[in-house]
Amino acid sequence: MIFRVLMILGVIANWMVMGALSSSVEASPGKCETSTGMPGVLFANTFGYVSAPKDFERVDASVEAIKTFPSIASDSGVLTLSIDEGSAELRFFEDGERIYTCEVDAIPFDMSEHSLDTITDGDCAWLLNTDQPILTNIARVFSLPFQFQEVSSADPMVADLQPLTSQSIYILTREPGVSNILLIRKGNGIPEICPTIAFDAQTYFADTEIESSRLCKTETGKAARLRVGNQVFLEFADPFREMSVTNQSIVSGEPITKTRVQLDANSAGITNLILLGTHAELLHDCMIVVE
Repeated sequence: MIFRVLMILGVIANWMVMGALSSSVEASPGKCETSTGMPGVLFANTFGYVSAPKDFERVDASVEAIKTFPSIASDSGVLTLSIDEGSAELRFFEDGERIYTCEVDAIPFDMSEHSLDTITDGDCAWLLNTDQPILTNIARVFSLPFQFQEVSSADPMVADLQPLTSQSIYILTREPGVSNILLIRKGNGIPEICPTIAFDAQTYFADTEIESSRLCKTETGKAARLRVGNQVFLEFADPFREMSVTNQSIVSGEPITKTRVQLDANSAGITNLILLGTHAELLHDCMIVVE
């Protein structure tokens, strides 16, 4: 009798263990559906989207390296920002109950393996269809075909942003790499995600000669190819409101008048000079080489 009772208890215990194992298997989250088109994959240092149930109140991530912005959503899903590489669970809640969980892995973006389409969502021709690449220590001013109300960079070292007007952006690159930027359209609040690909200027121009038309001209008409310690003056036809030399450790500068600029060559490298007009419009953008 005792033996029979023990057998029954053993069977019950076995059922309980198997049931627990079955529940844990069933509860294991699957891969999130993401904007990269690869299940469970996001890219480090980029914005992206994760598809979600239609009705949820909030979403959080199990690690701080992946941020979620449920208030900025589109048909593509919930906006995410992967600050670093790593894995995380995304947990969706409704009425205080967890209704959905999925897993993501933030991996490095590799230009040789991954398409820019995987980190793009929107009209990005204004950034991609240009004849000049984004280079370190050489700032760029971009005009957009639409107005925006907010702009943010996934990686400020690749693209440090400063809005000049509601339709123009100043982008400064400190390190080469691949990332993207987020813009919220003015009026309808539609988010746009555009990729930024930055190259090292020294490496790029080791294989590509700088066109003379892109170099600043001194007041004597010579191209601004300087040596360390040189001081030169530049004269411009139109008065400017603001001037900026992108990398002051290479070249420092200051305005002498509203049309005249003084430049001092401090160290070898390549940078550029930008002049803005009264309404923050781009008046002049030219490069300076110090040898």
